Amino acid sequence: MPWDTVAWRIAGWDTPLWSVPSRRAGRYNRAGDPATQYLCLHPWGPWAEVLRWDDRRTEREAAELSSRLWSVRVGLSAEPRRITFDDAPSLGIEADDLVSEDYTVCQDVADEARAAHQSALLVPSAALPGTETLVILGPRALTAWQVPPVDVEVDVPAAVTADDAGAPQAVLPHVRWRGTAHRGLADWKTGTSADFFEPTPTPLPTPVHIRV
Repeated sequence: MPWDTVAWRIAGWDTPLWSVPSRRAGRYNRAGDPATQYLCLHPWGPWAEVLRWDDRRTEREAAELSSRLWSVRVGLSAEPRRITFDDAPSLGIEADDLVSEDYTVCQDVADEARAAHQSALLVPSAALPGTETLVILGPRALTAWQVPPVDVEVDVPAAVTADDAGAPQAVLPHVRWRGTAHRGLADWKTGTSADFFEPTPTPLPTPVHIRV
């Protein structure tokens, strides 16, 4: 059955999508693997990923970050395989492996998915617990947002949502920093896991007054 969603990614280029083999290893790809797309299913997901990658833990460090945010309309010919912490044993792995700092096991999972001709995976976000990341296992090409894809297995409509955008300050307390426990995994282990819900309304950052 066809499947579609809207996702988000931060990419400071003229496209948020890869069409050539990956030059750098990621959680679900090794360097040199076919192009692999990582898209967040929550708007805060890309900011959590970048803040975590850059280790920007303070409000001032986060405020210094600016980048290009994309919205991406994903259409797939079939529903992606969803892998949750509950599913880990059926894959012969531990739940911890899905959000580990060691990507080796997840890369093996992706290898098996490619071998089985699966085009995409839905997996727990390592950076924003309680949300998911869509991993597309293969090259994709950018098309205009309002143009229907000719081939959903290749064409992906996307548009720049903001240039020189900054991370929401309210996301900081929810980021899972490298070397720290994953709250979603910890909750799952106690049987209290839940989806992530951002504060509503999102608090505005406190203005910084500079005396001259």
